[in-house]
Amino acid sequence: MSGRPKLTPKREKFAQELVRTGGQSEAYREAYPSSRNWKSETVHSAASRLAADGKVHARVEELRAAVVAQVVALTGIDTAWVVERSVEIVDRCMQAVMVLDRKGEPTGEWTFDSAGANKSLDRIAKRVGGFIDRTQVEQVNFGEFTINLGRGEE
Repeated sequence: MSGRPKLTPKREKFAQELVRTGGQSEAYREAYPSSRNWKSETVHSAASRLAADGKVHARVEELRAAVVAQVVALTGIDTAWVVERSVEIVDRCMQAVMVLDRKGEPTGEWTFDSAGANKSLDRIAKRVGGFIDRTQVEQVNFGEFTINLGRGEE
């Protein structure tokens, strides 16, 4: 038997459905069929509380890790692969392309795909930890000064 905490059958079903569907409310309705008659707000609240439960959260992370391992084993696609391809996309999107008129003649202007480059740069930064989830940070320290993000102060 593994060292993980044992969940009730309904909580286990919720964890599995959450990994399968990606939606807390949908997973809750599958695990707790009587909730299908509840108001959306009630289901959302109950699902959010259950997903935040330490044992359930640990199980969801365990299941997600198993799915990722299977995907990597089957496809060879992992985080490094995604970052490498994203860098290629940035390079391609940043290349200047000559603008042509309706006749196919150069207009003397150049363009590049800034939206594609920005999306790939965002993806890279998220993979390498370049973004901070501000919902989990109250202060950011920069040596001699600190920025207070004001969490919890209304």
